[in-house]
Amino acid sequence: MIIGLLLFACLTPENGTHQQSSWTILGINQDGSLIDARFTQGNSGMVAQSGHVRTDWVPTQDVPARHIRHETAGAIQEDSTHIKIGTDQLRSGPSGWALTINSDAMNARIQLQNALVKLPETQTPGWNIRSLFVGEMNGFIHMGEKNALINGFAVGLHSSGTSPPGLRGQIRRQAFVLDKDLFIGIDQFGSNVTAFAMIGGQQLDTTTAALHKETRGFRMDFRPNLDLEILLEPRKPHLSSNPWDHLYGIEQWVASWKYKRPTHRVRAAEAEIRLGDRKLTANAIIAVNTFR
Repeated sequence: MIIGLLLFACLTPENGTHQQSSWTILGINQDGSLIDARFTQGNSGMVAQSGHVRTDWVPTQDVPARHIRHETAGAIQEDSTHIKIGTDQLRSGPSGWALTINSDAMNARIQLQNALVKLPETQTPGWNIRSLFVGEMNGFIHMGEKNALINGFAVGLHSSGTSPPGLRGQIRRQAFVLDKDLFIGIDQFGSNVTAFAMIGGQQLDTTTAALHKETRGFRMDFRPNLDLEILLEPRKPHLSSNPWDHLYGIEQWVASWKYKRPTHRVRAAEAEIRLGDRKLTANAIIAVNTFR
C-alpha cells in the first residue's frame, strides 16, 4: 500500500490538481452502426498537457475500426469553438460542426448539425459539461479498403474541469435518443444531470430528468415537470474499451489500485417512448464509464 501511495503521489500533477478537457461525439448511422469519437487534453499522466484522440467506428456486422492518436502539447490547439490534436479536429463553423480524422487506419469527414435552440450546461465546483450540438450527421469514413457513408444522427458534448469523474473513480452514464425530429438526452454522474428534449421542433423542460439502471437496460425519466418516460433496451452493435489506454502501464496500475479498473461501454439501443398518451419507438445510444 505504501508503494502504491508513493507512486500515486509521483504521478499526480505538481499542484495536486487534475485539469482535463474532453470533447465527445456519439452518433448512430441509419443502418444502426455507431461512431464514438473522443478528443482529450489534460495534465494527468507522465506526459504533462498531452492530447489524445480515439475514434471507434462500430458496424452492425463487420469488425470495428479504431483510430488512436497521441500528441504532445505543441501539437494541440483548443478554444471554445474547436479542438485540434495533430491532424484531427472538431470545429464549429457557420454551417455547423465538422469532424476530421486523418490517419492511415482511418480517414473521416463528417458534418454535424445542431437542432437545439438552447444548449444545456451543467456547472459543478470541479467539472462542467456543455452540450455542443445534437442533430443530423453526414459524411464518410474510409478504413483501409472499406468505406462507410455516414447518414444519421449525433450528439456532441464538451466536458472540462479539475475533477474529472473518470479520474476520480466516479461512474458516468449517458443515454441519447437520436432520430428524425426526436432528440432526447441525459448525461449523468452522481447527482449531476445535463439533459435535453427536442420533440417535433419544440424544446421541452428537462429540469427533473434522471437516468436509472433497469433489469432490461435503462430508464430515462423526465417527470414530474415533463410527462416523458423512455425505456432503453440494449441491442447490437456494442463496444467495450479502456478509457485509460493512453496512460503508461505503471500509471494504469497505480490508478486502478486506487479506483479499480475502468471500462467504457457504448451500445445501440431501442427506445420505447411514452410521452403523455403517445407511444413511440426510436434508435438510441447508451454509454457508460464504470469501474470494476
